[in-house]
Amino acid sequence: MEAVSKILEVIKPVTEGFIVDTISAPIVAGKNRVIILRDQGYRQLLTEIRRLFGTGGEALLYHVGFNMGIGYAKLHKDLADKVGIKDPVDIYQKISCKMFQWAGFGRKEAVEITPNHAIIHIYDSFECENGSSVRPYSQLVRGLIAGTLAGLFNRSFNVTEDLCAAKGDSLCRFKVISR
Repeated sequence: MEAVSKILEVIKPVTEGFIVDTISAPIVAGKNRVIILRDQGYRQLLTEIRRLFGTGGEALLYHVGFNMGIGYAKLHKDLADKVGIKDPVDIYQKISCKMFQWAGFGRKEAVEITPNHAIIHIYDSFECENGSSVRPYSQLVRGLIAGTLAGLFNRSFNVTEDLCAAKGDSLCRFKVISR
């Protein structure tokens, strides 16, 4: 067995009473760079896009989420291949849903999922936790769901939200139908 050596560095305080990790830069997950956005940051980002661009901002959030989902699906398929998972349903349930939670987006549960339709619940959605709306609010997350499923199943999906935490519901519920 080969010995593994590790080098440990001590992180020194920046000033009295304040220490911050200045060694782990950039932060990575596997080979991919990650960033950390506090709630004040992402809340402001989402609010300003909606405030400045109205329904056009909501369309932008969906489009960005969709393309993020396509990219995530590729990462999830690569990871699934490494651990021997081939079925897109299994990839979505065992990897995509768990990575959604790991990333801090909320907790995703695929209540029903087939190659043609799904019912997906999101609890503690980062997009909706501070929103207030009379209609469904999850444009970025809706795009993430549509893009991830499109990337895994190689087909288009129509994703609608009928329950939304920003409306006062206990969760966000998405209905997914293959086009």
